[in-house]
Amino acid sequence: MITPPNSLWNLIPLFAKLLSMLIGGNNKLFIGSNRFSAPRITLALILFAILTAGCASRHIVPVQDSGVINPELKSISKTVNGVTVTVITSAWKNTPRDLGSYVTPFFVAIQNDTPRALSLGYENVLILDDNRKQYNPIPAETVAQILQNSYRRRYAFRPYFSFGFGYSSFRYHRFNSFFFNDIFYDPFYDPWYYRPAYYSDYSEGFDEVFNQALFPGSIQSNAKIEGFIYFKKIPTEVKRITLKVSYRVQGEPEAHKLTFPFSIEERRR
Repeated sequence: MITPPNSLWNLIPLFAKLLSMLIGGNNKLFIGSNRFSAPRITLALILFAILTAGCASRHIVPVQDSGVINPELKSISKTVNGVTVTVITSAWKNTPRDLGSYVTPFFVAIQNDTPRALSLGYENVLILDDNRKQYNPIPAETVAQILQNSYRRRYAFRPYFSFGFGYSSFRYHRFNSFFFNDIFYDPFYDPWYYRPAYYSDYSEGFDEVFNQALFPGSIQSNAKIEGFIYFKKIPTEVKRITLKVSYRVQGEPEAHKLTFPFSIEERRR
């Protein structure tokens, strides 16, 4: 799945700015205070809902040609002379969950049921869009670097703010609007406090980018290789793409070529 570039997290700073403007510059909110304005908070939440309600996700869906399609898995399989190639477009369920915001992952499985070995390289896999623009695979190392750089910018200075919601006879409580942590009230608490950088915690999740990647090479008789092949994000104006996979059978001079057509559909969340 290809997620929209303006994800929920990217809209939080805009929402925070709108909230600050509606509140009128006050930085402490809790019930019972003359600085709390329920209508303004309600209006801010409505504006935030409007901003996020229009988000649409883009789905890559296999198009019927000569292959076997599984609509639930969004997969398409083709078998030629004992070699089966299966492509799944929405198979990434690992960490990071928002991988589709940075690259386009395809899960590819190649089953060799012939008596001879096959050979496959990254140069044998590519995408062509409806404008004949070509997309080559991105190595897993490059994908991990893209994620690391993006997460460093994304999480190092994320605003961390909360709203006050109540009073008890012993102490005040508040909960964070996005993190829901129950924390004791602090009279010196600043709701616009910028938490220390914690993007380093996410670097561990990048291991899945390597562990789940498909590494081309020789495929022995009655053997199978599978994993993810990564491509750059498909532009929003593109509506159809074709994944091309070619391989060579040991002892045969010509390469075998398979094509897998897909359409890109937008669905409202």
